Amino acid sequence: MRIDARTVFLLGGAGWDAQNGADSSAAAFANVLWDELASDLFARRAHPVGLSGQSRLFVVVDRLLDEPDSDWWTNDTIGVDGQREMLERAATDASARLVALQGDDPDAWNWGSLHAITLTSGTFGKSGIAPIEALFNRGPFPVGGGASVVDATGWMLGSGSFATTTVPSMRMTIDLSDLDASRWNHLTGTSGHAFHPNYDDQFDAWQHGRQTPWLFTRERVEASAVDTLVLTPGD
Repeated sequence: MRIDARTVFLLGGAGWDAQNGADSSAAAFANVLWDELASDLFARRAHPVGLSGQSRLFVVVDRLLDEPDSDWWTNDTIGVDGQREMLERAATDASARLVALQGDDPDAWNWGSLHAITLTSGTFGKSGIAPIEALFNRGPFPVGGGASVVDATGWMLGSGSFATTTVPSMRMTIDLSDLDASRWNHLTGTSGHAFHPNYDDQFDAWQHGRQTPWLFTRERVEASAVDTLVLTPGD
């Protein structure tokens, strides 16, 4: 049976559900493989091509997989000649890279720790003073998702790191037939005080894709209220 280059490229994903789950070893391999392939195709050349915009590169590489004779599959800088060599090299290097990062048991590989997020305070979180940063920052925490996918937790292709760098800071689902059925979630919390319980109490729900009720009508809000703040004008 002839195994074409596309099959070679996808062999590491056999049985993968194509989801970037935090605990998925296949997702870890797929993303590291993607990083290696994109770098070999475009960045590791005598005249490098930028790697910004993963969604654009998804389309470009998908088309190249159907063009085995394209000049892009030859890269003298890394000693690769042809599509099959390029794909095999990327898969081999991705495996070696994961062994170095997470050990030689593929079942123990996971995307979440590679793609971890650190919640960095906008005030003192980048002070350069480790004890201060430890007070205001939280993490790193394992997360799923990826760049240019629905669960949009972006990372920088070709940077040497898979850490989460961009996120949806708020997620919401609006039910136009029943606004009281709407739901939402915030990345961290509603307090900017590092020692307040609401500083990061929404992160666990954000991390696991859970949303909380977002009531709309006055009646439902009042019925569900735990505390009420009354602002009274002064004399």
